[in-house]
Amino acid sequence: MKLFSKFISFALLLTLSLASTVSVFAQVSAAAQENPFLDISSSYVYYDSIKLLKDRGVINGYPDGTFKPNKGLSRSELTKIVVISSNIPTAELTQCFPDIDLTQWYAPYVCSAKAAGLVKGYVDGTFKPSREISRAESIKIVAEAENFDVSQDFTETFVDIKEVDWFYRYANTAKSLGVLPFSSFLTAGVATTRAEFSEIYARSITLREATAAAAGQSPAATESTPTDTSANTDQPA
Repeated sequence: MKLFSKFISFALLLTLSLASTVSVFAQVSAAAQENPFLDISSSYVYYDSIKLLKDRGVINGYPDGTFKPNKGLSRSELTKIVVISSNIPTAELTQCFPDIDLTQWYAPYVCSAKAAGLVKGYVDGTFKPSREISRAESIKIVAEAENFDVSQDFTETFVDIKEVDWFYRYANTAKSLGVLPFSSFLTAGVATTRAEFSEIYARSITLREATAAAAGQSPAATESTPTDTSANTDQPA
């Protein structure tokens, strides 16, 4: 009888232990489903934008399940994302810039972006695909892809840029449209982080869709699978 009682007690403890383990796994699983990446929680400032782009397949994380929000984007990485997401027509693969390796993954996207007028390169004729893209450069590419009217009057401006700056109208137009997460200072030459770009691009997509809905049109689909160093503000794109 004592042996039977001990067996019952052991079985009960085992059941409770398993139930507790299952509960922990369930909580972890629920958190994983809620958070788009292991290093992006619901309290993160750009959570909504990162989740939106992740759900649509516009951005991907790293093999370890992280997003690395503070890591900079290269010019080639951002160009690929925008070209695919904006349905930019595929251009003929040629030596569109002298420093583009036509055997590399980024070549068709960079050449398509150049053909569409999204990028022009630097004054020396190069594109510098591996260089981290600056805030000014990324804003210009997004503005071109989203067809922002940079000739319009601004409702808001940055205090740290001048009218002679090549990105002046792109930056202030984007700011006036509410697609930039920066307040009074742009700090144009610093690298655009993965998180910042996610916020800018998610806001741009939302604006595009809202504008199309208001006009009774169907917005273009925005889905892609991108790839995954401080940049200066020489005239690019």
